[in-house]
Amino acid sequence: MYQFSETTFDLQFKMAARCWTPEKRLPDSPPILLIHGLASNAQTWNKVGRILAEHGYLAIAIDQRNHGQSQPTESGFDFETVTDDLNQLLDQLGWESPILVGQSWGGNVLTAFGARHPKRAKGLVMVDGGFLDLSLSGEPWETVYKKMLPTDVSQVSVDMMRQLIRLGHPDWDDEGIDVTMANLRVKEDGLLERPLPIDKHMQIVRHMFDQDLKDAYQKISDPVLICAAGSGAEPDPLRQKMLDNATQISNVQIEWFEKSDHDLHIQRPQKLTKLIIEWLNQL
Repeated sequence: MYQFSETTFDLQFKMAARCWTPEKRLPDSPPILLIHGLASNAQTWNKVGRILAEHGYLAIAIDQRNHGQSQPTESGFDFETVTDDLNQLLDQLGWESPILVGQSWGGNVLTAFGARHPKRAKGLVMVDGGFLDLSLSGEPWETVYKKMLPTDVSQVSVDMMRQLIRLGHPDWDDEGIDVTMANLRVKEDGLLERPLPIDKHMQIVRHMFDQDLKDAYQKISDPVLICAAGSGAEPDPLRQKMLDNATQISNVQIEWFEKSDHDLHIQRPQKLTKLIIEWLNQL
């Protein structure tokens, strides 16, 4: 059905990747690059990668700099640098018209990518991201900083964290918890640490806060699919305003996933992948 492999690409840093290669690739099918969110990792795309490969699509999930198994870097967390990372990776792969799929911050990375590199991709898919405007609430950076500051996990054990994830996501299976646990590292004392240090985490949050999404929307010429998620039947007012702003993209389709988690690709991989395939078949 498909072959799975792990590899590393040499950019300005060593980028780790997970690859799902179908035994029989669908004719004329675009390759698909899967990009995780902030403080996440490529393993969160495992189910989506497998499903895509089972349908004949070549899929690769990457660990962005300072995430997952990729090499740590001291800088380069701005959108210009991370989108250059993607562009160089596509050059190495020799991919001319891929589908790029990004979740959360990864979606916002693709919004910046589409604005900086028009027509580089066949299409862009934002999974509960791409439209995340942290400044739209009108709150000052200091308030946003406090809200977005990640918790200290240095005194949290593996078992405790697994229990917390299960409590927060009761409908996730064991694999969903496993790939989320891979967002963290286990120290010699059995407690956890973040591969992405908090100061670097907050640098990325600040770049998201400063990101001019409206300007980027005007520059995106690629077809865009936005898969937005939330607990209600409809988006809350602030999220709806964000999605309304995203309609400034010239070719955009927006789908709402009700009663769904932010980590839509972990919770509903079948439904998400089915929608992506249906959308790209119309391009």
